[in-house]
Amino acid sequence: MSIEEFERRLAEAQRDIGMAHAKGAAERATPGWTTFAVAAIREYAAAHQHFPAEHVRRWAELHRKCPPPPNEKAWGPAMKAAQKAGIIVPDGAMRVESSNLSFKVRWRSCLLP
Repeated sequence: MSIEEFERRLAEAQRDIGMAHAKGAAERATPGWTTFAVAAIREYAAAHQHFPAEHVRRWAELHRKCPPPPNEKAWGPAMKAAQKAGIIVPDGAMRVESSNLSFKVRWRSCLLP
């Protein structure tokens, strides 16, 4: 295995551990939080073709679709769950305000034509 492959696998493992911790904290704070978040993602995706997770998060909090998780990173596993459920798919990248205009995944709704 090359050093680049090793570093990539290490980064993926660290990402997965971080996502599991964030999801676990959200579920401990609000049992069923991920289910509520995926329902909010489904509702948002039914009305928006392209969006970053940040927009879903803000909308869900504003409209009280689910309680804010202890760590906003819990939205990552929720977005992945929505992807697995066929609600959204990754569709490029876009700059987002919450990350100092760094690039994040742009999601595309599978619920709209």
